[in-house]
Amino acid sequence: MSNKRRSRLEQVFARWNKDLSTYLERRPHRSFRRTLRRDYVRSFELPGYIGLTRDTLTLIGRNWRLFGKFFIVYALVSAVALGVVNQSNYSTVAEALKSANPDVWLRSLSIFGAAITGGLNGTANANTQLLGGLLVVLAWLILVWLLRHVINNADVKLREGLYSGGAPLISTVLVTLVGVVQCLPLILVAVGYSAAMSTGLLANGIEAMLFYGAASLLTLLSLYWLTSTFIALIIVTLPGIYPMAALRAAGDLVVGRRMRLILRLLWLLVTLLILWAVVLIPVIMLDGWLNIGWLPLVPICILALSTVTLIVSSTYIYVLYRKLVDDEAKPA
Repeated sequence: MSNKRRSRLEQVFARWNKDLSTYLERRPHRSFRRTLRRDYVRSFELPGYIGLTRDTLTLIGRNWRLFGKFFIVYALVSAVALGVVNQSNYSTVAEALKSANPDVWLRSLSIFGAAITGGLNGTANANTQLLGGLLVVLAWLILVWLLRHVINNADVKLREGLYSGGAPLISTVLVTLVGVVQCLPLILVAVGYSAAMSTGLLANGIEAMLFYGAASLLTLLSLYWLTSTFIALIIVTLPGIYPMAALRAAGDLVVGRRMRLILRLLWLLVTLLILWAVVLIPVIMLDGWLNIGWLPLVPICILALSTVTLIVSSTYIYVLYRKLVDDEAKPA
């Protein structure tokens, strides 16, 4: 081997060793080795669940004009590009449930379950699904851009966010694809549950215990991965940040804090579910009482709630990210 090749190999190994030592310094935990409590306790000054929700709503309320304009623009674009929930689909489902279950409360709960699971949308083709996903990603980028300037007390307009927010689209899509791959364990759980229910496997105690144990582990694995991916979706919007760099930085931020982040993200999910239930169920009951076929009351409400969900969840995750960044505790 020539001296020139040997020198190149030495440079490559030296770079690998440097990257490895840097990584081990950033991530003090080791696989299959117990970490003592004194070595993994990491400070994280964060408000409680209600306090974090209050900070999110306060930020939105303080800038209600800006977010109100975004609400109108996104709802109109979404209605034109994707359409609202088809009134005929909703009427068909409502009539079928009415004939099967005369109780108004149970019928409303069934329609609510179909609404939050997408059962009222019918069958959407691949192009519509792709357009819907792209629209959500662009809305996320615009909201993050607006939130970054709003928190820094900058006077911004929605027009500036519409023109400037979508710049890191490709990087965000790549990070989103990583998140989709990280959801594969959850998909396996869903497919396995469907197969187990159809074959009656869960009727036996031992098989059910083994299945639910494996399903819990796979679900925790996806949540473990997705915790840092949510933060990476914000970091990748910074100028000059590439997807892998954003994922590494997000992983460093959440080390020693994953459980607290997971619980707060689950709190966001529960809060939004309660919001949908409080608003949508009375609207469903009102629509059944009015019985006005030409008025798409429930589809319009679903569109409005979807837009509010996007604004609230984006603001909540960004506030959570800023709390992470402002805390300067070392990895643990």
